[in-house]
Amino acid sequence: MLRHIYSEHVKTGDIVKKLSDISYPSSTARIGATREQNAFLGAQDPTNLAKYTPLTVKHKSQIVDQICPKHSRIMEDQLRNTLKRRLSDHHIDEYRLVKPLHGRRSNLAPKGSIDPQYHLASVASNAPTSTVMIPQKDDEVNPAVVAAVKRLDQKIRKFTQEFSNKLLSLEQRWKAVAPRVETSNATTTIHRRVTSAMKSKRFRNALHTLMFRRTMFPEDNTLTEQASEMVYGTPAQYIFEFSATTLATNASQWRGALKRFVSENLTDIVGLETGSSLALVCGTLVESKQYLHDEDKLYQSPVLGRAVYHVYCDSGLEYCFNEEEIIKIPALAFCISILYFCLTHPHVPSGMQHRHGRQMTKDVTAELVRFQDEKPGEFDLAMRSLWMFARKYRPSECKTKSIKTS
Repeated sequence: MLRHIYSEHVKTGDIVKKLSDISYPSSTARIGATREQNAFLGAQDPTNLAKYTPLTVKHKSQIVDQICPKHSRIMEDQLRNTLKRRLSDHHIDEYRLVKPLHGRRSNLAPKGSIDPQYHLASVASNAPTSTVMIPQKDDEVNPAVVAAVKRLDQKIRKFTQEFSNKLLSLEQRWKAVAPRVETSNATTTIHRRVTSAMKSKRFRNALHTLMFRRTMFPEDNTLTEQASEMVYGTPAQYIFEFSATTLATNASQWRGALKRFVSENLTDIVGLETGSSLALVCGTLVESKQYLHDEDKLYQSPVLGRAVYHVYCDSGLEYCFNEEEIIKIPALAFCISILYFCLTHPHVPSGMQHRHGRQMTKDVTAELVRFQDEKPGEFDLAMRSLWMFARKYRPSECKTKSIKTS
């Protein structure tokens, strides 16, 4: 006579998929096989051992003792209820007795218990079933079957933990985006957001300052880490505040804004008079290089000074560099490259991309370094004079500058 310890019904799609990976014993056990044949088959295929190896009712309590050593006297119904409670956390429920395997229901079996002539099955026809076959024959308990049951129990426990972790993750994500209803929490949240926004602005300004001093086209994270340490106290904190894409976009956006400031204020930079042609004036400046030099004064042209003002020194800029003592080579090289681009494209939209800006900046940087090496005193005087002119310059009319619109 066969009996089934338990079977389960999985209601949710995810759990069905998860439990479908477990090797369940089948109800098509080899009942007609001999004990030696079943033992041989079980030894050949330990994962499906319960499919072939019969267990006796006599030693069923020993299986229970090995699975639940702290409850050596646990009864049959208690074992079923324990498994049922364990599985109910995953919506594995709906146990009931169905039609008998052989003949009618025995009156000897108490109501609600597992009758030898009955078996537990899922309400759903497609539900997977897990069954341990226990014929009522004298036999010894096979340790491999106990191990198979334990493995099934471990898989259920593992799935329980994974399911709980997934629920916890969803709860944490909800708490992160859920609106704050309490006044105190709302106030705290607003304060944190304001503080975070202020630090973000300070971080951007610090990064722009380092780019102004070192290089306008950073090739690694050195400047970013230095700015992070200046604002957040640690070099790696920026990783938790900004993504790599955000940082790259911000740097590109800033350089684009500087070019746009030159393009939008080009008439003031070249000193265009009423009735004059902007294209003609720009062409003359480029051809004679008067946009760079003032006769014999290298890199002290008023045109270049006004361009430096609009790019770096205007009081309307949130990253104004008026506190700097002198203009640095990287900043001046970039300013010259975008000034040249705007002079050679006076009527193109201000948002047009300067595709050769990086290479031209490198070329101008090399020329400035050569000038510094050959005539360090003259170079230092030129940089200070140019910077002083830019800081003192005040245009009669200046457009509002905003990096956010670039």
